[in-house]
Amino acid sequence: MCIHERPKLLKNVAKCHFFPGRLEKRKYSSKEHKNVAKFMVRVMLQASMATTPTRKTRFSRRVPDHVTDELVNVLSGGETLEFNALFKLVYDNLKLKNAVSGGEEMLRLRSYEKLQGLVSRGLCAKVGKTYRGLEGLRAAHQATIAARTAAVAAR
Repeated sequence: MCIHERPKLLKNVAKCHFFPGRLEKRKYSSKEHKNVAKFMVRVMLQASMATTPTRKTRFSRRVPDHVTDELVNVLSGGETLEFNALFKLVYDNLKLKNAVSGGEEMLRLRSYEKLQGLVSRGLCAKVGKTYRGLEGLRAAHQATIAARTAAVAAR
């Protein structure tokens, strides 16, 4: 909808006897007409915006996933750890590599999300509040990295 058509539309909508939600014939005050007109313009603008094609706004990370790499390195040791102890080791390792970004709390959230992803894929066992890496964790992670690099190279 063009900017120049909006005042004309507003004027025409204000003349009609339409109230949002039902069609009635009664006289409304000028304030009610103005509110109805604003509502109608908003609805028409949203409808016109819904029919226009939108660009794909999906964000994909193409950089190496350092958090998952460190989780795999720590869990491949074979020991059973609680999340806080696990995060402490991951955080220290990432700090040594200078790969910490976004702050500690954000990194804690990201690492918890990555850890739950490993659990859901069956690469890590969760018993109560403790986590333990299963056999084949490192091999599965290496296969995932190889598939990711092959997909990027194919583009």
